Amino acid sequence: MKVKIMTKTGHKIKDLNRRKAIREQYLEWVSAKSCLICGKTPAGQAHHVRFGHAAGMGMKPDDYRSIPVCAKCHDKIHNWKLDANDIGREEILECMLYLLIEWIAKERK
Repeated sequence: MKVKIMTKTGHKIKDLNRRKAIREQYLEWVSAKSCLICGKTPAGQAHHVRFGHAAGMGMKPDDYRSIPVCAKCHDKIHNWKLDANDIGREEILECMLYLLIEWIAKERK
């Protein structure tokens, strides 16, 4: 008899592992792009964008709400030397949108 292991929310463990692997691939792919702030290629890191994020304090935003940043710029963001207003909220949102569109197009091939 085959037993399906489910989470409390009713998702199969296998499906959750697959989703996690896809999110990790997405973050790797984003970090290979140019830094949104200084233009360094590859950026090497992905920063999770928090503004407009519906989850509570201390909760990480979804991995698809990420932008490519280099280590130097990422440190500036986390040390409050740069914020969304310095970078430009519209530019950040535009970057996230274009990354998602490019990712979806790439995955459909």
